[in-house]
Formats: sequence, structure tokens, C-alpha cells
Amino acid sequence: MGKLLKIIFSLFGLLLFIVVAAALLIPLFVDPNEHKETIISKVKEATGRDLTINGDIALSIFPWLGLDLGSLQLSNAAGFGEQPFIALNQAQVRVKLLPLFSKHLVVDTIVIDELRINLAKNSNGISNWDDMIHHGANRADTTTNSANQQTEIPSKSDAPMLAIEGITISNADLLWDDKSTGQRYEIKGINLQSDGIKNREPTALNLNFSVTSDQPAITAHLQLNGQITVDLNKQNLKIENLKIETDLQGEGLPKEGLQTELLATLLLDRTKDSIDIQNLTLTADNLKLTSSIFGQSLSTAPIFEGELKLAEFSPRKLMTQFALPIPVTTDPSVLSKLSMEGYFRADTKNIALSKIAIAFDQSRITGQFTLLDFTQPAYRFKLKLDAIDTDRYLPPPPAKKPDDSPVVAEEKSTEKESPLIPVETLRPLDAEGELSIDKFKINNIHAQLISLLILAKEGKITVDQKVKRFYNGNIDGRITLDLRGKTPQISVVEHAKKILVEPLIMDIADEDMLSGIGNFNANLTTQGQTISEFKQHLGGEFNFTFNNGAIKGVNIAQELREAKAKITGKKSPTHRTIKRTDFSQLSASARIEQGLIHNRDLLMKSPFIRVTGKGKVDLVTETLDYLIRPVVVSSDKGEGGKELKDLEGIPIPVRLNGPWSKLDWEIDMGKVLVDSQKAEAKKKLGEGIEKELGVDPSQLLKKLF
Repeated sequence: MGKLLKIIFSLFGLLLFIVVAAALLIPLFVDPNEHKETIISKVKEATGRDLTINGDIALSIFPWLGLDLGSLQLSNAAGFGEQPFIALNQAQVRVKLLPLFSKHLVVDTIVIDELRINLAKNSNGISNWDDMIHHGANRADTTTNSANQQTEIPSKSDAPMLAIEGITISNADLLWDDKSTGQRYEIKGINLQSDGIKNREPTALNLNFSVTSDQPAITAHLQLNGQITVDLNKQNLKIENLKIETDLQGEGLPKEGLQTELLATLLLDRTKDSIDIQNLTLTADNLKLTSSIFGQSLSTAPIFEGELKLAEFSPRKLMTQFALPIPVTTDPSVLSKLSMEGYFRADTKNIALSKIAIAFDQSRITGQFTLLDFTQPAYRFKLKLDAIDTDRYLPPPPAKKPDDSPVVAEEKSTEKESPLIPVETLRPLDAEGELSIDKFKINNIHAQLISLLILAKEGKITVDQKVKRFYNGNIDGRITLDLRGKTPQISVVEHAKKILVEPLIMDIADEDMLSGIGNFNANLTTQGQTISEFKQHLGGEFNFTFNNGAIKGVNIAQELREAKAKITGKKSPTHRTIKRTDFSQLSASARIEQGLIHNRDLLMKSPFIRVTGKGKVDLVTETLDYLIRPVVVSSDKGEGGKELKDLEGIPIPVRLNGPWSKLDWEIDMGKVLVDSQKAEAKKKLGEGIEKELGVDPSQLLKKLF
């Protein structure tokens, strides 16, 4: 045993002598600078680029196996200018020799000084590293079985123990210039400093640099701090107390700039191929976003999921800070509160948001939203809005003119109308979803329990809507927008039932004009891009019926009495009447062709009068040509009915015509009185014949003929 130990120690001593001798003698007798040409040729063979070594190469063996590089440059690809692809002022890497024999990798402080990397793409989208990729691929094709060669991940037992005394990178720059998109980013003054890095021991890390961008013109200063722990056995990386601070200056930002801060804890696990980001907090002035993110299958098919929460902030204040135009709203207190939270799941193609909860002023939105395929986006959603008053967000109404101000006819604008439908945006839209609203108000019109089913596919958009509570009634219908052709096509089918008309008109016009319970049906089509084109091409049909109501502001019987008094020269009735015409039914139907509305069956039934009407309304020229024919059916009812006794059964034509802004109307009361006298004469003649002959003249005529 003694002899064996003696032999072992002798061999160990000999080995140590050889190592020490090599460490002392190799640097003396081997000059790495004599092999510059070999290095240059090997780089040329591997990359197809020219390597220029300006400084000396220093080699050390013991106790550090190290390499010191001076100034060197790697040429750029053809067509990308004279500046080098990579330039380096100094690099130093040294590894302790003896620990290598026991699988301990001890690295001295890694030093890199004034590294310059220029990345670029030309206008055709070709990068200045594509040639090296193709060059390397061509060389790999010539290597036998190269396609079957794989790099194996060392097992835990094979993994060397690693210790790095530190990393120092100073004054490094990175340029990205993309001529195909016009994007240009420059990262300047990269400085990285770390303490010693040892297996399973935390080390401090400090990084700072500046980024400049041309489009938009922004400069950002970034400072990163944290503690890194590397576990080679478990093959994971942990960053604790991560803090990233940025100071942004430039176009579109506040004059004083924008300062942001990001805090997080990060765990990267290579064995599980996952990343876990905890306690993430991002603040930017008045904005604060908190989140937790977990990612898996990072090297194959990355999937990320987590929770997002955006704390309440003021959009109005944010727009002011960024000098954005703030819309003029009727209610100046709106746009003051916004917050959001929810869960997300995303992969390389899709992103899904669930349990969405958005608070916007006094409104709340909940539901879920999915974006399918980032390259050809498709949207799926199911959202619910509790209540919103859109009038608060609309511009205030224009000031009303005084009642005594002269009426001036409006002149039609000669300006070319702007297209209302963003065809190129909507045509490729792929969306399917449901939006429900508990309470909704627009232009002072109230609706409740609204359900909208939206489907957009291949240039055709349909919206099916149901309003379960609309002024004591309900509405359902469908709106279709067809963008598959050159000109947008629009169709509207609507049905309204049991609507209380009086409060609806009061909300719309603030006038008490009409009451009753209304039903309305419409089937309309049009095409175009402007209001004028919509009017010109409007077609279809509609009808309405109002039951048990009244036309307010006018008493048709009183108007007839006064008109008759003027014609006959008699004194107008002095008894007071209510300006109101009650009816049991008011109905009409219409056919529309190229913006011209034709109606022939207007009918109003009242206890003592019946009104019929027919005519046309031109939406294009905004003119009216209409004939109304009231007929007194009973003069016994109502105060002052006796004055209309002689008008019973006689149609009273009322002609309405002219432009909407200056409508003319007239009653041919003279003809009415003549017709009434003729009717009275015929009646008296009939009574006389019956008295003389003792027979009804109508029955006599039947017998004679």
C-alpha cells in the first residue's frame, strides 16, 4: 500500500510540475499573435466575413487560463455600408485552471469594453446577418450526419460547478436600422456591472443604458437593479428585487417627460421550461398596473397566463398631461374614472381575457373577450354593460335662438360630404359576440334590457337587436351592412310593439304632440357612403298604427268651425275648446322608392271626425305634397258641434305642399260650403218627393230602372 501511495503521489507531483511548467513556458514560447491569419481565415470560412484584429492577443495559462483580446472588427454584409457589423475595443475572459479538473468552473471577472453591434435591414427586408445564416447552413450541408447532431442538456451530475467573479460591460452600443419600415433604434452607453456569480448564491446586478428612436422621436434612459441567483443543479435562474426605472422624453410625451418604474420577482426554470413573474407592479405617473404571470413551454409553444389589474385613474387628466384633444362633453365631469381587472391567457397566436371587470365613470362592463390569430385577427366576445348615459359624453346642444328672432331659410351646404363608413377597416373584420345593456340613454331616449348579437364575416356585418323595455313596449330587428361590393349596402328590418308615444316624443322633441299606443314596422334598404346617398337610394316599406290617443296642439273640429265662420262672414265660435283631437285609431303605410315616400291610406278615426290622406314626401329635395281630407261623421258630440251640422259627410280637402322649412297649406272652404249646400238641397228635394209621392225616392229610382 505504501509503494502504491508513493507512486500516486509521484504521478500527482509530476502532473503538477507539467501544469506549472506549461503555465510558465507556453506564454514564453507560444505567441498567439503569430496565428492571427489562421484565426482570420477560420472566421472567413465560418461566416463569410472579414475579421480585422488591430490589437494584440494575450494568452495566459496558470493559474488562470485566459484570453485577452484587443481591438477587432467583423465586416458588414455587402450593401450595408462600411461600418463594421461588430467592433470591440477590449475583451477579457479567464478561467482558473486547476478547478477544471474537479468539474469546478471558476471564471474571473468578464470584461467587455466598447462593444459595437450594428443590426440592419434594407428596403427589401433582407437583414445584414442573413448571409451568415445561409453561409453556415451551406457549410452544415457538407458535413456528414450534421442534421442528426443534437446538443444534449447535461444531466445534473454532469453539470460543472460554476463561479464567476463578476461581469463588467462598459460603453457598449447597439444599433437597429430597418429601412423596410423606417424604424431606427439606438441603444447607447450600455453599462453592466455584477458582483461574483456563484451557484445558488445571490449576486447584485446593475445595468443602465439609453435608447433613442426616430419614429417617434423618443429618448429613454433605463436603470435596472436586482439580485440574481443561479442554481445549476436545478437549472433555474431567479431574479429578486428587480427594479427597472425609465425616464422617457420626446414626441407625444409630457414636457416634463414620463417616468416609469417596474418591480417584480422572476423565476426561470429550464427543467420545467417555465417562467414565473410574481408581484409585478408597473407605475407611470398616475397609472398603476399590477400583475402575476406564469409562462410554460417556453422553448416549444409558449403559453402565458395570469392576472391584470389597472388601478383607477382619470382619462381626462391623462389626456391633458399628454396634450391630447379632450372631447367637449355635455357633462364636464365625465372621463374622470377608469379602472380594469381580469385574467388573461395567451400563446403565440391567440389571447383570451376572462372575468373582465371595467369601471368607467358610473358604468360597469363585465364579460370575456378573445382575439384569435394575431396575423388575421378574429374577435369573440360576450360583454355586459350595466348602464350608460351617452348624452353626458356628447357635445352640448347648440344654443336656441330667441323666439322673436327672424326665421332664415337654411342653405344646403355645397361641401363634399365625407364617407361615413370605414369600408377598408370593416371589410376584413371577423367578429362574433354578444353585448347586453341593462340601461341605455342616447339623445334623451331611454331603453332597457338590450341585447345585441353581432356577426361580422367576409365583408358582411349583421346586428340582431332586442329591446325588451322601450317606453312600455319592445323592439326587435336586424341591421345588415354588406361591404362585399364596391358600394356599401344597408338593410334595416325593425318591429316596435305597444310603444307609449307620448313620453317617447316628449323625450325626443320636448313637446307634447301625440299620445297613444303605437306599433311600427319597417323593411328598408339603401346604399352609399353619405347621408345624401342614403336618402337618394332609400327603398322599402313601412307602416304604423296608433290606438286610443290624441293629436295635441290642434283641435280639428275647432279649426273647421273657424274656417267656416270666416267664409260665411259669421262670428267665430267664442266657447273655449281644448287644443286636442282625440282618436281611436291613427294608421298609415308607405312605399319608398329612391327616397320618395308614397302614401295613400292615412286614416284617423275620431268620435266625430274621420281623416284620410294621401301624397308623397321627397327625402332628397326635402319637399312635401300631401292632401288631407277630414270628414265630419257626427256633429252631435262635443261642444260647438252644431256649427258643423251642415258639414257632415262632406270631405274637407287640406293641401300641404312645399319645402319642409317653409310649408304651405290651404283649405278650400268655399268648395266645401258649396258641396254642403248641394247636399242640403238634395236632401230637401228628396224629402219633398217622398212627401208628395209617399215613397222613398231611392226606392222609386230602383223600380224605374
